Formats: sequence, C-alpha cells, structure tokens
Amino acid sequence: MTLYSLDTHKKLHNAGFLNFVLTDKNNIVLGYPIKEIENTPIVVESMEGMKPNASWVTSIWLKEDTVYAHHWDCFASRFDANSMQLIGQKFTH
Repeated sequence: MTLYSLDTHKKLHNAGFLNFVLTDKNNIVLGYPIKEIENTPIVVESMEGMKPNASWVTSIWLKEDTVYAHHWDCFASRFDANSMQLIGQKFTH
C-alpha cells in the first residue's frame, strides 16, 4: 500500500482516483476510482442519506483482508483488499 500526497496526489485526483494504491500479490497496482466510491450503494454510518465521501485520504492501514482509510473530511472507509470494493464508511467527527 502506498499513500500519496502533494504532486502525486494531484495527478491521481486529476485521473479520477483516490490518493492511495495497493499492489496485489501478482504485482498489479490497484487504485480506487472516485466516481466508484461516490456511486457505491452503502449507508454511511452516522450520516444516513449521504453519498460516500471521496475526500483526500490522510492515513491507511491493512488488517487481514481489509484496507482502512481515514479521510480529510472526518470519514473512515473500509475496502476489500482483494477487490478494492468499498465495503463500509462512517462519519467520525
């Protein structure tokens, strides 16, 4: 997993991706499209009725098969590490 900031963050964002990538066991780089996160039909915990947040990611970590990401706008996301599917999000403020 790699978290990017500054120039690389801008390049990823301009290409439509969040600012982190994963490299899978086959050395394939996986990114997460911003439009995909915004269109994922999940309930955002503590902010029901709101679309999932795709703001700048400030920290990431892997626990078992789940990638956890904290966003600038006080959201915490969970992604499946194998498919990069958004599996949950919570407003943490």
